[in-house]
Amino acid sequence: MLQYSIDFFDRALRNIHHDSAGDISIDDDYISFQRNKVVVRYTDVDLKDAYIYIERDDYSFFGVVTSVEPTKENTIEVSFKNFLAVFDEPVLFDTDWQLQDTEIEGASELTNEMSLEETIEELLLKNYVDTDDLLQVLPISVTPVTETWSWGFNLISDVEEQHYCVVGLYSTVIVEAMKSYGIAIQVSPNFRTRVINLDIVNQSTLSAINVDGNLPNVEIKTLKTNDRPNGVNKLTVYNADDFSQSIDFYVFTDMSWGIDPDEEGKVRIFPVVRDVRTATPDSTMDDPAEAFSLAAVDVAHGVLSGLEWDNLIELEVATDDPLIQPIGLKFGQRISLWYKGTQYVSILTGKKMSTKGTTLTFGSERIQITKRLL
Repeated sequence: MLQYSIDFFDRALRNIHHDSAGDISIDDDYISFQRNKVVVRYTDVDLKDAYIYIERDDYSFFGVVTSVEPTKENTIEVSFKNFLAVFDEPVLFDTDWQLQDTEIEGASELTNEMSLEETIEELLLKNYVDTDDLLQVLPISVTPVTETWSWGFNLISDVEEQHYCVVGLYSTVIVEAMKSYGIAIQVSPNFRTRVINLDIVNQSTLSAINVDGNLPNVEIKTLKTNDRPNGVNKLTVYNADDFSQSIDFYVFTDMSWGIDPDEEGKVRIFPVVRDVRTATPDSTMDDPAEAFSLAAVDVAHGVLSGLEWDNLIELEVATDDPLIQPIGLKFGQRISLWYKGTQYVSILTGKKMSTKGTTLTFGSERIQITKRLL
């Protein structure tokens, strides 16, 4: 059996330990980090918080060590998680980065100051590159590959008449960018230049994976769609300051949405499945109607974006399957699954690799309400 190569690196990406193993199972979940372990030979070097790189053939995994425990026979058990877990901490977020009413060429238009990819780049650079705390600096290079506009997370300021709030960088920004807009951070360490490259990509630019779930090479472990038929396809947002005011948003069959139910070229989803929310307008804006409209659109973005993959699909395939080629699949890549005459659409959010095979997880839902974070 071909061995997995296991290397450990310090925070400057200098190699500090090497070993190999024949049987490793790695559960790599983009939505919530999973506990992974590997047993390697003992070393006097402190591996806690070191980077770990596991490789075999075309497969590779880059992560960070969370704990090290001694075991029998001169070995240690190393626990680790995906490298992106280093960003699982609070940061200051400017709520004005979200969808705003902006004056463009003399006309008012809803837009963003920066694309969502540029916003994630800004947060990463500000907190891990351009910080005055040298111990906080990470050897990362960030590249926004695509541009996604008209985005919002319905985040409001922690203090009245301000536009800042404290949020989880990974849980609130990075994960929600995946769930709502299909944006993923692709991690690629370069050990020669000692730089960790982070490409921020809207995976809609990649070709969709077409899978026939009726074929013998695919085992469907889980197929869980939204509990309500078609999910929410109509959203009513009330003004939290004046409940006599409301705005309706409609979802169409192409999974786009808007305020005009009779929009040309669009077909509404039937039967109607409605959700109701409230929006709090920005009290500092001069026009209350405009403030409510902007707040309502922000809420709609949070509820309606990503409905297409509000599901959970788990497929088990051979790691070397020539049709699906699971090793080469990217987080956020779309799937079109045909099973028993029905089409299911989703995005890749998890990948569990082992010598027995590969489990691919699609969708933003999870069976467990809470998953343990290392």
